[in-house]
This record gives sequence, structure tokens and C-alpha cells, in this order.
Amino acid sequence: SSITTLNAVASSDGILIAVGSKSSSAFVMRSTNGTSWTDVSGGLSSPPAELFGVTYDTSAHRFIAVGGTKSYWSTDGLTWTLVSLPASMRGVAYGDTISIAAGEEHVASSASGSAWTGNHVADSNGGADLTTPNSVAYVHGKFVLFDDYDIWYSLSRTV
Repeated sequence: SSITTLNAVASSDGILIAVGSKSSSAFVMRSTNGTSWTDVSGGLSSPPAELFGVTYDTSAHRFIAVGGTKSYWSTDGLTWTLVSLPASMRGVAYGDTISIAAGEEHVASSASGSAWTGNHVADSNGGADLTTPNSVAYVHGKFVLFDDYDIWYSLSRTV
């Protein structure tokens, strides 16, 4: 009842993880049936105001959640490890052995969620920058990012 914003849900092996914000702090909720949810936010070290995205990395067998300049990973959805991001991020997706987080004018990549490498993103003609992505997805072998005005996609799996 105290949830302000629900931003994303990810699942794997019967575990569902939901992220967002409540009372000006990030939250993580965990469920094994989709009906009963447990608040596991207490496991977040120095939580940001909000977590915007969550995904499941099938190579590293872990959930990855992002919000602001912080990322967290967990193998069980209960215990979360803090990792710094190179820029403020609003979404994350996993595909083809790599996770991509996207934020204001930046993307970051990680092979396991344990360390991130970031890059500035502009279109191939040197024009528009990626503004604030609303979503990141991995579709048909490409990462796709959506901001308020454009759809961006990668030409390969690495950024």
C-alpha cells in the first residue's frame, strides 16, 4: 500500500522481482507465486530514490536492478550487492551474454552486473543524443532503447 511507483518486473526459475519507489526510496519486492509479495528492500545498501529497471542475466544467473548511479545484483532476490554505474541509468535489459543499462545520454554494458563500462550515445550522424530512455529491451538480437522522441538500436550486441 505504500508503493508510489512500480516500474519493472523480471522473473526466473519461479522467482519474480518487482522494483520501483515507495515513500521517496527504492523498493524491491520478491514473490514465488505472483500473489504474495515480500519487501526485500532492506537488503539494498544506500538505496537511490527509485529503481527503474530489473532484468535477469541467464549467463551469470542473477537479477540486476538499476536506478540512478546505482546497480544491484542478486542470485536469489533476497540478498543484493551494490555496484556503481558510470552515469544515471533508467532501464536495463539482458541479451546474448551481456546486460545493457541506459540513462541520460549514456549506455553501460556489463557481462555479469558486477562491473559496468559506459559510453555516451548519439546518433550515427553525430546529431541527437539519447535523452532520457523510458525502456530498454533485447529483441531479435538487438538492444532497443526508447526515449521520449526516438527509438535507438544497436547494430551489434556490444556497445
